Amino acid sequence: MGAKAEKKQAKKLGRPVGKCDEADRRDKIIAAAIQCFAKKGYAKASNHDIALCAGLTSGSLYHYFDSKASIYREALRAANQALLDEYRAACRAVPDASSMQQLGLGLERVIKLSQRRPGLMRFAAASWEEIRRSDELEWLEPEETTDFQIFFREMLQRARARGELARSIDIDVGVRVLIACISGLASMHDELRSEKEFALLLRTFEHLLKGEFFTWGSSR
Repeated sequence: MGAKAEKKQAKKLGRPVGKCDEADRRDKIIAAAIQCFAKKGYAKASNHDIALCAGLTSGSLYHYFDSKASIYREALRAANQALLDEYRAACRAVPDASSMQQLGLGLERVIKLSQRRPGLMRFAAASWEEIRRSDELEWLEPEETTDFQIFFREMLQRARARGELARSIDIDVGVRVLIACISGLASMHDELRSEKEFALLLRTFEHLLKGEFFTWGSSR
């Protein structure tokens, strides 16, 4: 077999050329979309903004996504998955710890994630309201907006089975409270001067959950 034939055969046996580049570009678009949607919101962020942030042309976006709404969908999936992975990793790391300790460890992991990926929490926190406001996003599947509700419901159900949850707490209401608190904290991310301040905010919330926010001494 000649040199040219061998080279041609090697190409056939190897991985398709550009496959990794395609996946990398897609990931860049999603990461850029998260930043743009977090900063401007769905309505004001344009495909041009996303392409510019990703270092691509606007036209090239349509090779990967057919609309801004489809970009939002994948960005939301990626953001929720990244955040939930941190909470789930915390639960796996200390399976015998209390639900409160697991949640606290999850918050610590989320603090580190938010430092690595600015805008992620703000985007995820704003998603429910964005979907409610925009007709372009109403086709999103229900499960794509309820991942956190499912996770926290499972956590509270486990806490109840372990005797760690007060009997007076309704699980569905408890889930809504946790989501509201964490979403509210996440929405404040970009208003703070530094990641250090955001970490302090989350740790203060952790103290509140642990009952360490107030002192119950007799002194006034």
